[in-house]
Amino acid sequence: MVAQIGRLVAGQYRLIEKIGRGGFGVVWRAHDERLDREVAVKELYLPAYLAEGQRKERRTRSLREARSAARIDHRGAVTVYDVVEEDDCPFIVMEYLKGRSLEDIIKEDGPLPVEQVAEIGLQLLEVLRAAHASGVVHRDVKPSNVIITAKRAVLTDFGIATIEGDTSITQSGFVMGAPAYCSPERAKGDRAEAPSDLWSLGATLYYAVEGHQPFPGTNANQVFHAILTAPHRPCHRAGLLGPLLDGLLIKEIGQRLTASDTALLLAGATQSGTPREQVTLPSRPRRAAKLRRARRSRYFAPIVTLAVLSAGALFWTGRDTPPDTVRARAEQPVPALPEAAGKLLTGASSVRSLAVSPDGATLAVGTDGKSVQLWDPHAQHRLAVLKGPQYATFGLAFSPDGKHLAASGYDAPAFLWNLPDLDASKLMLALDQKNSLAFSPDSAKLTIAGNSLLSEWSVRTHKRTTTPAKTEGGPFAIAISRQGDVARVGVEGVYLERRRLAESPGVLPVVRFSPDGRWLAVGGDTGKIMLWKDGVRQKTLSGTGKTIQAIAFSPDGTMLACADGDTVKLWNSEGMAVLPGTVKASATVTAVAFWADDRLAVATESERVELWKIP
Repeated sequence: MVAQIGRLVAGQYRLIEKIGRGGFGVVWRAHDERLDREVAVKELYLPAYLAEGQRKERRTRSLREARSAARIDHRGAVTVYDVVEEDDCPFIVMEYLKGRSLEDIIKEDGPLPVEQVAEIGLQLLEVLRAAHASGVVHRDVKPSNVIITAKRAVLTDFGIATIEGDTSITQSGFVMGAPAYCSPERAKGDRAEAPSDLWSLGATLYYAVEGHQPFPGTNANQVFHAILTAPHRPCHRAGLLGPLLDGLLIKEIGQRLTASDTALLLAGATQSGTPREQVTLPSRPRRAAKLRRARRSRYFAPIVTLAVLSAGALFWTGRDTPPDTVRARAEQPVPALPEAAGKLLTGASSVRSLAVSPDGATLAVGTDGKSVQLWDPHAQHRLAVLKGPQYATFGLAFSPDGKHLAASGYDAPAFLWNLPDLDASKLMLALDQKNSLAFSPDSAKLTIAGNSLLSEWSVRTHKRTTTPAKTEGGPFAIAISRQGDVARVGVEGVYLERRRLAESPGVLPVVRFSPDGRWLAVGGDTGKIMLWKDGVRQKTLSGTGKTIQAIAFSPDGTMLACADGDTVKLWNSEGMAVLPGTVKASATVTAVAFWADDRLAVATESERVELWKIP
């Protein structure tokens, strides 16, 4: 039986009014009398006519919803506070969102402008990335499950989500979720994967910008038939979102847009007046044998407008005009280097991070799998596989003395290995997500950046040496020079120690010091590479117009490599003149690292690490 207004649930949550209802339950606005705050309480509806097996399935699904949402540490996912049971009925206590569903907004106000839909899409994409990195596939992304508040878009209702490793509770032959937003593979009864959520995201954004569903039908059977056999309705209002919607609504799961490509197209669609030619589908269809997990969710800003820059330009932001020779070289076409001189096959679905030991003899490779691999790049031979991380490894660093290796990702602990005996130790951290890490010059301390905190740990004792410091803008990426200077980048800007150097380069920042500590390079979603020398702003370089995925200095400090898309551009680091040669990788580049003065390791969104010789 459905609860009544005024009921006190679990002696703490006073039900005030019904704010929603679905097939499995009622959502209430309630007051948490113990903490004096507004909450939302979802009451599971268990009709008396249900058989015991059906009642058990609904309880299991309710608990799974809470578990799925709770393990996603992202502001774009509804926060679960508590799960209680009273009178044999589960209640899920969540944050109360003051806003309207995207479905209600479109029904009441009509289709939204392209740029607003793109901004909503960016936020939903990032929460999906966080979910997929946590092993959760939502399976029910649709306009009614997207709440638009004054500051953010929030994805709700993880009731039919799947969690990696959990037993399925979906009835055989029964497809759950709204038919109009159900991906083709799910409509056929196949297993839902991360790209299935991206398809549903495309259908949701189509509805938001066009004002109607992408596939017509008066009943579920007609809709499923259209999804499986017919193209979606033509776009009339989508504008710059057209290529994005076409790419997400591809029926073949292996050819659908990846999360990285989706981010780029959404970023381009937020730019008013951008020619449509600049926002196009990738020229090469994706036919990966294994579906790639979404790359790192470093997105925490409410709504961010990103710039997609034209390729080949070299920008100067200092007071002086750059030398004519530098400008001339930048304007010349830059040929691609020959094929890679070697490759390391990791066996993982994707490589996410690289680190080179101080002596250049060992290459550490962080993957989407639950391990970090150690390789001899000279012999192209795998030395060891280090177990520990549960999800993708995005932070990876050797200590300057070469005695330790640290790794971090989305799972709770950061891992610290003693080399060469490979004794694994865990640093249990009170941080949300660990996006970046760096050792002190003396190798005695390890600094780890979380959502909005910097935490410093003793390498010897594995104990925290300072109270976690909340930093302005969130330290999404950090680097420490050999002099001990700390550079960090967040949504509020670029900081060197306590001095703010510049605005943020976007929501996916990377930051590196040169080996001598004099140069500081910062890149991000804007497609630019900002440079400082001895703390003084120098040039601003451009890549090929996409997100700067990775930056690396050569060991002798004479070269700078910057990766975006599948291209790595090379500069002479002193004069910052673009060198006559680029690296064209076999897939989107995720990390780069010099393992010798003229040898570059390039990680990609595939199982391989490519080894290049720079002439």
